[in-house]
Amino acid sequence: MSMMGITFNIHALCFFAAHGLSGAASTRVGNDLGGGRPHMAWLTVQVAVLMGTLVMLVSSVLLLLGRNQLGRLFTSEADVIMLTAQAVPPLAVSLIGEGANTVLAGVMRGCGRQKIGAAINLATYWGLGLPIACLLAFPGKLGALGLWTGLACTASIQALLMSLTVFKFNWSDEAARAKQLVAAGELVLEDEEPLELLAADRYDSYDDRYDSYGDGGGGAAAGSDSNADKEGMGVGGAVAGLVGQRRAAVQRQDKGSGFQIKAGSPELTRLLP
Repeated sequence: MSMMGITFNIHALCFFAAHGLSGAASTRVGNDLGGGRPHMAWLTVQVAVLMGTLVMLVSSVLLLLGRNQLGRLFTSEADVIMLTAQAVPPLAVSLIGEGANTVLAGVMRGCGRQKIGAAINLATYWGLGLPIACLLAFPGKLGALGLWTGLACTASIQALLMSLTVFKFNWSDEAARAKQLVAAGELVLEDEEPLELLAADRYDSYDDRYDSYGDGGGGAAAGSDSNADKEGMGVGGAVAGLVGQRRAAVQRQDKGSGFQIKAGSPELTRLLP
């Protein structure tokens, strides 16, 4: 159990690099497909998969070179150090496959093909990897080493399946599909009160409030100094003018978008201060 804890910590540490590349690939592929640039999406896929595989390959080589010392970073027990060194080779192999898998999973998310990735993960890890790992660990009497060997086999098979799937995509079709998904996801909210009326009512109250501030400031100043009165009225008028400009901008934005947004919606919250 100690050896499994050590190797899983090492695996998680190395996995973060591929996870970051996966997020970047997902964002870039989604943006390129949505922007009608299928050739750039394909280039992003190639670069991301290559980088993910190379990063994990370097990590695997470093682990293999230092496998006899890795256990010493966590414990001083000789048996645990020896078992950790024995488990490093299948761990290193699994990392290479995981690097490609993680990046390709990000690519599928960017394409909106999560169902394909989920099906491959389910089939390989639960339908194939778990039985192999259990057979090697218990009937094969390899113990924890058998578990890591099963994971290494699973990662390799999954990388092959996901690579075949993604590299067969027609990226022009994927770009057209992305536009269809965006069009299908557009939301037009209709309500009795359009945005410009809601904005007008809200800003009318702001006008009254700021006018009263301006009048109050001017009235108070009038009792002592006429110049102060002018300054007070000037501040109130300037604020009211800014409010009016803001209201006009919101109305123009609503008319330009063609949306009818109801009160309390996130869109209204973003447009109104």
